[in-house]
Amino acid sequence: MTFGRESLRNVTGAFADGAVLFPLVALLTVRAGFDGTILLASAGATYVVAAKLFGVPMGVQPLKSIAVAAIAMGANMGEVRLSGALLGVACILIALSDPDRWAGKVPASVTHQVQAGLGVLLVMQGLEAAGGSEWGLGGLALGLLMVLKPELGGLPLMGLMAFAGILWALWDASPGWEGAIRQHEYIEMRWGIVVSLVLPQIALTSANSILAARDTAHRYFGSAARNVTCRRLSLSIGLGNLLSAAVGGLPFCHGSGAITAHARCGSTRAWSTGLMGIVLLVLAFRSWSSGGGPLVYSPVLVAGLLFATGLFHVKLAQPMLGSRAGLLRILGTVLITVATRNLLWTLAWAVATEAALRAWVPRGKEAHS
Repeated sequence: MTFGRESLRNVTGAFADGAVLFPLVALLTVRAGFDGTILLASAGATYVVAAKLFGVPMGVQPLKSIAVAAIAMGANMGEVRLSGALLGVACILIALSDPDRWAGKVPASVTHQVQAGLGVLLVMQGLEAAGGSEWGLGGLALGLLMVLKPELGGLPLMGLMAFAGILWALWDASPGWEGAIRQHEYIEMRWGIVVSLVLPQIALTSANSILAARDTAHRYFGSAARNVTCRRLSLSIGLGNLLSAAVGGLPFCHGSGAITAHARCGSTRAWSTGLMGIVLLVLAFRSWSSGGGPLVYSPVLVAGLLFATGLFHVKLAQPMLGSRAGLLRILGTVLITVATRNLLWTLAWAVATEAALRAWVPRGKEAHS
């Protein structure tokens, strides 16, 4: 098989969500005491399995609600691992409830609002990354360029930038991240922190990593995404997090934002996802053989890729903009997400407005998508 332009697009698209994955992996290692080698190896193995399981490009990202909250609250590795395991159990129970049957009853408008909310959060994260870098404005300009001019010479510009980022990470790895706060693993389990980590994540995973992920994959890949079902997503996240928690690996999900990143960066084939997994396994081996070292991802690329991915993800809610009610609901979604920075409130708004419309508008005349 010749290596043509489509193959090159899949290579560059393979590393699309590294801008989210690598910074959170580094922070979990330094702040929560995780072993960097195990985090990279578990993420790599999950990518390889996902490529086989779903048959289309599939993202693997840290559980943002758990990871970010754990970093902010100073959770230790034991607490994060238990939270990941409890989420795994919840996802297995979801899988046993025939989620594809009841998922079909969830209005498309609710899914679109969750997608839009996540897009807004990604844009905000890009703005924050830009603010922390002396080249921040350049990162935002790069992100805007990726949106306005998606391709360069027939290749996706986002994919080229993501590929540059992984090359940067490989080149600029530095020693000294192992054991930073390893003593946290052995302190007493704080159950209040565990509950505050896992409950929001269960709701967000159900909405964004199961329902919205299925919708996003089918929107981008059509019939090729026939294996991307709510049940498979639930089982993958559930069983994967139980195994990952057992070995101290990455608590993960298949977020819809990651699927958007891969698709917009050029990925169309499952082997693109597998390639990312192989590279992560190579990085894990390098980390193990050299005593460990953090992955340094260019802050300019972090800002640009997050900003562009967020804008593309917001665009998934475009079907709602054809009516006045849909436009108002999306505007409310944006405002609530910006104000709260919490997708739980976004989800609550989506459900509440859907219930209100169903109560006040006669059946068959709902002014929403």
